[in-house]
Amino acid sequence: MAYYQLYRPQRFDQLIGQEFVVKALLQALSSQRLVQAYLFSGGRGTGKTSTARIFSRAINCQAPTLGEPCNLCEACLAMLNGRAMDLIEIDAASHRGIDETRRLLEQLKFPPQELVRKIVIIDEAHMLTKEANNALLKTLEEPPSHLIIILATTEPRKLLPTIISRCQHYRFQLPEPSQLVEAMRRVAKDKELEVTDDGLLLLAELAHGSYRDALGLLERLALRSQPGQSLDRQAVTQELGLPELQLVDQLLDLMTSTVPVPARLASWWESIEAYRQRGGQLNELLEASLTQLERRLVAGQAVPPGLVARMLQANRLKQGLPLGHDWLVLHYLLNDISPVATDTEPRATLPLSQPSSTSSKVSNSQPTQTAQPTPATPQMAPILQSLPSEPAVDQIAAETISSVTVKPATASPPEASSAETSPANDPALTPAQYKQGIAKILQSSELPKTVLTILKSTELLSFAPPRLELSVSFELHKTRLMQPAIRQQLEQELTALFERPIAVMLTVQKPEHDLASQAEALLGGSGL
Repeated sequence: MAYYQLYRPQRFDQLIGQEFVVKALLQALSSQRLVQAYLFSGGRGTGKTSTARIFSRAINCQAPTLGEPCNLCEACLAMLNGRAMDLIEIDAASHRGIDETRRLLEQLKFPPQELVRKIVIIDEAHMLTKEANNALLKTLEEPPSHLIIILATTEPRKLLPTIISRCQHYRFQLPEPSQLVEAMRRVAKDKELEVTDDGLLLLAELAHGSYRDALGLLERLALRSQPGQSLDRQAVTQELGLPELQLVDQLLDLMTSTVPVPARLASWWESIEAYRQRGGQLNELLEASLTQLERRLVAGQAVPPGLVARMLQANRLKQGLPLGHDWLVLHYLLNDISPVATDTEPRATLPLSQPSSTSSKVSNSQPTQTAQPTPATPQMAPILQSLPSEPAVDQIAAETISSVTVKPATASPPEASSAETSPANDPALTPAQYKQGIAKILQSSELPKTVLTILKSTELLSFAPPRLELSVSFELHKTRLMQPAIRQQLEQELTALFERPIAVMLTVQKPEHDLASQAEALLGGSGL
């Protein structure tokens, strides 16, 4: 049996990093104040389905202790062994159609045969079709008194707002690395694995808050290691085939050095090509680079561990954080290495990964270098010959910081012709290109119609990647667009459209002539 199945939490006190959720559910159980619909949302591997199962047993347990299920009574054993007819668990990813949903909802009308309450757990609930969502909504509006529905999802924004409003919503947080280390230490002891705290911390960092992924990595390590072998961070890196820390540091140092771009790319290519020849995976190299970059940030600034990982998940650089050398490197990694990590032919695309966000500034101010170093491969020659030299990182950082200062546009530039380049390929973003992009979003967006109407009226003020500042006419419009779910969806769609990270900022700019002023002018008077 896989580790994540063998060590799946069976009690509330075994859940990792979900103290708030556990406390709220235990209070509901102790006071018998249960609602008929729950929504568990959060990242993968954070314990949503496990919590739903524990909660189901606690509701029907014949001998609970302070809200915890006993896991020994007939009801608990029936649910643990999959024999309980009144506990229905479905995966919406594979049972998402309207017909399957209707059949399920028909079963829910009948009272429970064995348990106190009939419970249905719908995993990956966001995968349900629109028709299935509407059918589920009807049941949530008038649920039978014996029924409790638990929805689990990683993407609650894809659920109908009317469904969310009828559920008691619990958001599952990503556990801290230290919590995952403690949990893995217990598993390693049980499996007689000797892994140092540094080694366990590396596994926790690779899992990104997912307990299931952490146990999967630990099991992979157990299968590859020798009995009695002591595994520190370096040994874990070697056994799992991860990029060596020395290589990662070398790449990060190259990116922050003052070496001209062509020479930097040549050294970068040599290191990565050697890594690939050893069977290394570029996506793992990217992951290790981001993790090491986070360590540098934490060591140099008072930044909470895990902050960069959470920022990457949100695909957004938070406003107000310092934009120094490491932030430039982070932006460089996101914009230039990420496409390589998922490409099926990385050899062909890797030489093109010159720093787009910085070299665009350099090419306007620096002459092309005449003497080029010998390229690592023949494919590098045309790329290196076309690259300009690069100024020191301090100069780039100063330019980037100054570009973040936002000034409202006083006049719109002339309309761009139909043959203009796409926004993704243009380092600047003109109001005309922005309007073209918004027109595309209006045609295919999943945002509410009221939001799209507001979005249509926005105007571009400035664009200093990743910050996109827009103007709206009313404070109410700003409040609506800045709602967390709306803002996240909007930034994701803009990021996909413009092929670069986007963080939306809004400024209220009232129209030059409001309706009252226009009416006054038409009537030719000083007042109405």
